[in-house]
Amino acid sequence: MAEFIRELFANGKITIPREIRELYGIRDGDYVQVKILGVVRAAGVVPVTEPVVEKVQEITSVAMGIHDLTDATRRKDGPDATKEAKE
Repeated sequence: MAEFIRELFANGKITIPREIRELYGIRDGDYVQVKILGVVRAAGVVPVTEPVVEKVQEITSVAMGIHDLTDATRRKDGPDATKEAKE
């Protein structure tokens, strides 16, 4: 498992170091699972508490559900949708 510290940009994005992307074969468009262990600030590391972890899991579940729903909609509107409608 790779572990690294990166700056969070204003738009909420982080950059996974090239070496790690190459090591794991991560490409544009891939989804990666991220585990936040803490937040590094000038005062030190602020650990993540359990209630925060539970909320993140809830947000992730909802987001992935929306993603799954979007994929299902795309499949219904895709080229096979016309074929299925005619049958």
